[in-house]
Amino acid sequence: MEFALVFVVFFLVFYGILTYSLVVAAQHSVTLAAQDGARKILQWQPGTASLAARAEAGRESALSQAAWVSAMSTGPGQGAGCGSAG
Repeated sequence: MEFALVFVVFFLVFYGILTYSLVVAAQHSVTLAAQDGARKILQWQPGTASLAARAEAGRESALSQAAWVSAMSTGPGQGAGCGSAG
């Protein structure tokens, strides 16, 4: 009887720590991706005078850094049956 009560408490504490850690890791990853994207945009690129090309390079850099965050999330409209086909 005591084990069941203690197990539930320990499990909830462990689950809370794990969930909070994932949120902090995702926030840190998105911040790092934004910094890397901005750094890529501000980086001097010889022969590239177009601001749009530099912005696209920064966007691609940020998206590649934060790919795991978007792969784990299901935002509005991304759930099952919520697309244009379904």
